[in-house]
Amino acid sequence: MKTIYAFDFDGTITSRDTLIEFIRFVFGTRRMILGFLLHLPWLLLMRLGLYDNGKAKQRVFKHFFGGMELTAFNSHCELFAQSHAYLIRPDMERLLANLQEKCQEVVVVSASITNWVAPFFEGKGVRVIGTEVEVADNCLTGFFSTANCYGKEKVARLLETYPDRSLYRLVAYGDSRGDREMLEFADQGTLVSSSTSHPSLFTSLFKIKREERIPSFIALVLFVAVNIMAISKYFHIFSLTGKAVWKQFVWNFQVSGFDPITYTVLTIWDASYNPFRHPLLAFFLYPFHLLNEGLTALTGMNLVQIVVMLPLVFFAFYSFIFIYRICREIIGVGRTDATLLSFLLFSFAYVLLSFVVPDHFGPSMFLLLMSLYISGKCIQRGRHLNITQTCLLFLFTAGTTLSNGIKIFIDALFVNGKQLFRPKYFLFAIVVPCALIWAFATWENETFTMPREAKAKAKQIAEGAKEREKLFAQFRDTTSLKDSAVIARVFNHKMQVMKHERWLANQKKPGNAHKGRPMEGKGFYKWTDTTTPRLESTIENIFGESIQLHPRFLLCDTLRNRPVIVTYDSWLPYVIEGLIIVLFFFGIVCGSGSRFFLMASTGVAFDAFIHLILGFGLNEAYIMTAHWIFIIPIALAFLLRKLNGLPLLAARLLVAFLVIYLYAYNLYLLVGYFVG
Repeated sequence: MKTIYAFDFDGTITSRDTLIEFIRFVFGTRRMILGFLLHLPWLLLMRLGLYDNGKAKQRVFKHFFGGMELTAFNSHCELFAQSHAYLIRPDMERLLANLQEKCQEVVVVSASITNWVAPFFEGKGVRVIGTEVEVADNCLTGFFSTANCYGKEKVARLLETYPDRSLYRLVAYGDSRGDREMLEFADQGTLVSSSTSHPSLFTSLFKIKREERIPSFIALVLFVAVNIMAISKYFHIFSLTGKAVWKQFVWNFQVSGFDPITYTVLTIWDASYNPFRHPLLAFFLYPFHLLNEGLTALTGMNLVQIVVMLPLVFFAFYSFIFIYRICREIIGVGRTDATLLSFLLFSFAYVLLSFVVPDHFGPSMFLLLMSLYISGKCIQRGRHLNITQTCLLFLFTAGTTLSNGIKIFIDALFVNGKQLFRPKYFLFAIVVPCALIWAFATWENETFTMPREAKAKAKQIAEGAKEREKLFAQFRDTTSLKDSAVIARVFNHKMQVMKHERWLANQKKPGNAHKGRPMEGKGFYKWTDTTTPRLESTIENIFGESIQLHPRFLLCDTLRNRPVIVTYDSWLPYVIEGLIIVLFFFGIVCGSGSRFFLMASTGVAFDAFIHLILGFGLNEAYIMTAHWIFIIPIALAFLLRKLNGLPLLAARLLVAFLVIYLYAYNLYLLVGYFVG
């Protein structure tokens, strides 16, 4: 059985859309812009799905080329191909050349006009199927003689050219929504990047692609603005030097349950994080400590907030880009949908906050999204994660937040399949890095944490002994008792009563009262929670506070001054929450057959297990938002890809409404909190 290789042209073989380039080549930039402005209403309706893609293109084509002689038109096409050969991507050119050397049958199936596509492949044995122009009296009428070769029409034209489907195997390459049907029709369909067909994942990760520039720049401005706003609240305090650093940050910083430990680490470096939860985080931050130390020496101010802002904005910026690429390149939605869903993710309250506060959640989300993107591209291209890649992803992800390291192995399982359990891979990609992380965490605990805790305990014992001595002297001087043994016995009893009263009072404080009852009081079990109500927490916190801030107890901490469960004051937030959950549910249904979606949702299922089943951090579940909530826009991307026509338009408008509402609602409250 022979194999036929079918390629889309614009964005797949070429680096950009050739219609625009061809019009600019023939008429110049000024006339091109004017022509597109005249047709802007039709183009906007097309983007919204209210006007047929082929009809919109035909209007533009007729405006520019209607009445032109065919000879002149073809001459322009040949010259365009000669002068714009650089539009062909080098890697795609190599792939085509390789197929031709092997005498494979190659066909280009394009919505572009055949007349200017064909000259790019003249003499190369490549068949071109495209949109054909109508000619009358040797002049272009401006109309098409065939249907626009887009979407289902690509499949129809392929079957028209190669009617007996049982005689060949079809391998297809495309980059956009217009190629979806052809990719699904093929035995092997590959959705390539709209900027580069087969980029090296680890060398081009941080290269900003042309279509990403505008939305990512807008997002960047937002991230910088929100960070500056948050810095302004505390700068007059945190910029001071020579203070008791830990107390200065902890006593003054209050944004939900986020910890300002990073400020301390960058000011006076120490491995202050829990070594078994964040084993490498303090060491990742050491270069930033050196930077802050240098800036402090130069300025006389502690600029730790600004130093922390730099990586946070970087992580936010690329998290936005990675969720965009996941939606666009892996799931296959259009630019509009990918942009909408990317902004939707960052409209969620505790996603925005994660890239403002000095905590580990922002970096964790960046690492998880990057890992999902890399893994998704590997699945798409039929490649495996090698040992080095898996180790690096695990060490960075688990080193930042240990529990998230599990998700790297989940990704590797879905990407590599049974290859994961090959002795060499399992040993060096899983066992060895796990052992290294645990050994390092143990060393860190013994070197930094235990001596610090022992010192604190010794200080506590000394202060307790001093207090006991003082209280005993006061009791002895004021009591009517004369016998020293009786005095000691009565005093010890009073101390036991006072100790118990202090313990009871301490248990009633929010820091203890809101933790819930753990399964056991030692090891990892001490972080579990068996008593915090799951349903209320899911409604008000996990899908509530995570997405929409509670105006009451705004950004208060359950360990200080906020109840675990806070309700909204009106019905509207619950309606918004319900809409998101409904869309999420239908997205799950649409994505359930996707290997990539199963991979992403399995990682989220792990979060659900540790938070909802074990109760880890359940009293503050919303601060964990960045670890899992990206599954919502991913699910919605599958939903939007599935829909067509009016249902698609309705879904887009609903998502757009949610984006606008959530930004307006959350930013209003955040501005009031940080600036007001």
